[in-house]
Amino acid sequence: MNKKIIGTILCISIVLIGSIPSIGANPLIDKNVGGELIQKLIELTEDENITFGEKFIITYGPISKLYSDVELLDGDPTQMQVIQRNLDKKLFRFSRFFPFIFVPVFGLNFTVYYKKDLENGSRFSYITVNTSVVYNNENGEVVNVTNHTIVRNTIHRVNIENFNGLFIFQRAKLYDRSMPLGKRFFIPAKFIFTGFCDNVTYLQLPL
Repeated sequence: MNKKIIGTILCISIVLIGSIPSIGANPLIDKNVGGELIQKLIELTEDENITFGEKFIITYGPISKLYSDVELLDGDPTQMQVIQRNLDKKLFRFSRFFPFIFVPVFGLNFTVYYKKDLENGSRFSYITVNTSVVYNNENGEVVNVTNHTIVRNTIHRVNIENFNGLFIFQRAKLYDRSMPLGKRFFIPAKFIFTGFCDNVTYLQLPL
């Protein structure tokens, strides 16, 4: 797939999230981090055997059993091990110099469950954004991006099939001035999955 098209879709997704006010500390809004994110996903296209699904998704939330749960269902064992190791890291593990860890992911099936309704601007804010990608059948180029679904800070459980993209671990922060006053200290570690997949299904919530 054309590298410029991959970058375009990522830019659309970053703008889409950036247009939502009061989501909380969100690295995708930062231009430098956003540019690095685009470059990382573009690098994945070096392998011509990689195909991308008709859905694009970003799901972003706190690494905290009180607020979220990520269940890795099927995929490359090594990649799953690396992701799980980062998800199991302590809530307040800080780093000033290396705030993000990027893990390329191929063929992963997983479920994310956000457990509590939150007010916008919470330090534990979360969001899921997914959209449909329309390709040209002849050359595989993207001709449209439609059917945006945005769920933020509202309890939901989503299943993602055959995900190809990036897992990003964002380390916890002692202080973040982008947060609302009074909520700027002790920002928890966050996870981000961003990329293409075959299917996105919003599941029934546990009883």
